Order: sequence, then structure tokens, then C-alpha cells
Amino acid sequence: TPISSWTSSSDNTVQASQNVLAKRPVWKTGSNGINNRPVVRFDGTDDFFNTNYTWPTNQDQITMVLVGRGTNFQSAIRMQGSGWIVYPWYSSFILSSDGGTNGIASGLVTDNTTVNIGIARYRRNTTNGMQTFRNGTLQAQRNSANNPLPSNNLLLGSLGGTSEFTNADIAEIIIYRAALNEAQRIIVENYLAAKYGVTI
Repeated sequence: TPISSWTSSSDNTVQASQNVLAKRPVWKTGSNGINNRPVVRFDGTDDFFNTNYTWPTNQDQITMVLVGRGTNFQSAIRMQGSGWIVYPWYSSFILSSDGGTNGIASGLVTDNTTVNIGIARYRRNTTNGMQTFRNGTLQAQRNSANNPLPSNNLLLGSLGGTSEFTNADIAEIIIYRAALNEAQRIIVENYLAAKYGVTI
């Protein structure tokens, strides 16, 4: 079933939506889901969600969590403004406040079968302030630049609704306005691994 909206379970005032029927992702359940839990399937052609959420200004930290399988995770979570971007790109996460040219690999497996628990963590102007994890394992890290994260609307599945479309089944997206510490990250990973049947 194509779905018109996806509401945040932590704050029900935050909602992703799509008014155009042809551009709505599809709700898949049962054996078509992940560990018999439902997924939202983005077709890689034109499916995406707008949201009513704008990232606050002058934010120094973020943690993005994505559970999914697919062939292309580009722009599954996307915020962009003034040249700075936060988004997954193919098998990389780019959490960049230096123009987006220096992302770090997420290690997400894009074989359309493997279920990924991908985490990207960002701390502004910090040694190894950009880090990515897949299924509990550090994939890449580097120093972060001294610029705030972009303040713009969050989109799911596309760059501006016109290009860079996600081709994946997304079971869950979690975004924190903080860089989770190691204990917190492990708790989140263990919760998601048990929920979706992923070995970490």
C-alpha cells in the first residue's frame, strides 16, 4: 500500500508526508518486511517524503541511525543548507560542515539482502568527530570541521524531491540532536539488533 505519511513515534507533531500518490513509498509487511516487521519501500525513482521538521540553527552534534536493506541509501536522511549537508550517499554517510566533499564511508552493504544498522555520529570541530558504524563496528572516522550543521528541512528519500532517490526498504530512522556516547550507542544498537534480528 502506498502511504501518505509517516509520523514520528517520539514526537507526534513531527510528520513526514507525500501528497502525490505516484511519489509515495510503499508499506510492506510480514515476510516482505525485516524480521517480520514492516518497512517503508522507496523505489529509487521518485519516492520521497517531505517533513515539517527544520533542524535548529547552530547545532554542533548529531547522531543518525538507519535500519534498512537496499541497493542505494543516498539521501535516505537528508538536510542541506548553505553548502553543508548531512545525508547517506550510496555506501557513505556524509556528515559534513566543510562543503560535503569529505564524507566518510558507512560500510552499508548494498546487496538488497543484508540488513544494515547504520549509525553516523558527528561532533563539530573534534578529533575523529565524524564516525560511522555498521552493525556495531566502526567503519570510518576523521576530524570534523568547525562549522555548524545545516539548518533546513529534513527530507527522507531524496534531494529536494527531484534527484538522488533512495532505493531501499527502511524499517526505522532515529535522529538525535546529540552525539551519543559509546554506552548510549551500544544500547541503541542492541535494541535494534534484537528487534530486527541482526547480529552485531
